[in-house]
Amino acid sequence: MLHWWGDQANQNRLSGRKNQVILSNFDVVYLDAGFTNQYGNNYGVYHNWRSFYTFNPVIPNSNVIGGTSCMWGTITSKYILEQSTILRASILSERLWNSNISLQNELLNIATRLQAQT
Repeated sequence: MLHWWGDQANQNRLSGRKNQVILSNFDVVYLDAGFTNQYGNNYGVYHNWRSFYTFNPVIPNSNVIGGTSCMWGTITSKYILEQSTILRASILSERLWNSNISLQNELLNIATRLQAQT
């Protein structure tokens, strides 16, 4: 089994591997990104639910069995933990289960489901 901790641009490296793969793309679904710590240090760019929905978990000729979002806590505090994790992790779950849904064609349906989750 492989746990892919990479970016979406390089996912094609997984094509042709026989291993089962769990995706953890740091460029889109890393939950620490976009928040600051107590010293004002920021890591990366905050990705909203539309950004999460651009994540494509489908890799031709590979055996992707799922994905995970990561939250290390290096810049997290108790004040932003729920804001930075719960909704965006549920968005990733929605995307993994619905990889064939188009954001442009299903925007209202997606927004309605995500609103119900909040």
